[in-house]
Amino acid sequence: MIRSMTGYGKAEKTTSRGTLSAELRCLNSRQFDLSMRLPAPLASWEFPIRQWLQSRLERGKCQLTLNWDLREESDLRLNTKLIDSLQKQWVDYCVASGRVAETEMPAGLWGASLLLKSTTDEVDPGDEQLWIEVLEEASRVLNEFRQREGQAIARDLEQCCLEIETGLSLVDRIDPERVISHRERLSELLERVNMPSEEGRMRLEQEIVLYVDKLDISEEKQRLAEHCRFFRQALQEENTGRTLGFVAQEMGREINTIGSKANHSGVQRVVVEMKTQLERIREQVQNLM
Repeated sequence: MIRSMTGYGKAEKTTSRGTLSAELRCLNSRQFDLSMRLPAPLASWEFPIRQWLQSRLERGKCQLTLNWDLREESDLRLNTKLIDSLQKQWVDYCVASGRVAETEMPAGLWGASLLLKSTTDEVDPGDEQLWIEVLEEASRVLNEFRQREGQAIARDLEQCCLEIETGLSLVDRIDPERVISHRERLSELLERVNMPSEEGRMRLEQEIVLYVDKLDISEEKQRLAEHCRFFRQALQEENTGRTLGFVAQEMGREINTIGSKANHSGVQRVVVEMKTQLERIREQVQNLM
């Protein structure tokens, strides 16, 4: 199923310590380009997160924002390592200074900034699995968004392709009239030309035949019809954005050739409409995976 590169996904998970949230935004881009805003404790996870997301998002200019909103009651905890270290240093000081009896630190030396440490400075062993679950949910929501957006774009592209095929059918109906008109005009021109010799007249007739052959657009019409069929077939497959772009280029080449060779006002009007639909196709395929 065809998908868009544009997408949005958000997921949250509430635990006893607080709320973990992940927000993903993606726009179209030729390659995978990821920017991240992570909480300080997760800075070392940047590379594995980048690899993990690339395997799931594949392409697009993406932005990931991770938030960790801790509950007030769990925002601080005792720094036991620091407490033990200070207590040992105080005991050593008392022993060294002869104050052996005073091995308990005075209450005035304890400070909140020394005894308490924010939990955001460390990550518990179980946190990694929680973040993986949040990221998986956010990427799943984003990919579902991409699929819905891709289906809408595919319907629009199919309609544009149908309009081009309708224009091609009009060209088929106009083409016999165009050929007859050119032949009649050239025949009148040939009758008005007074050639001095039969050889010169034959030479002129040969040039006219070559000119009429150059005006033939049968091959261009056939190739354009084949491109349209292949385009609609590719719309049913997955990750064919680049393929659709290449096919659109070929369609444009055939439409331009038809317009330049036709030399007919009716065909030119149809060609203009086909070019309009083709331009819509070119804009839309830029946003497909």
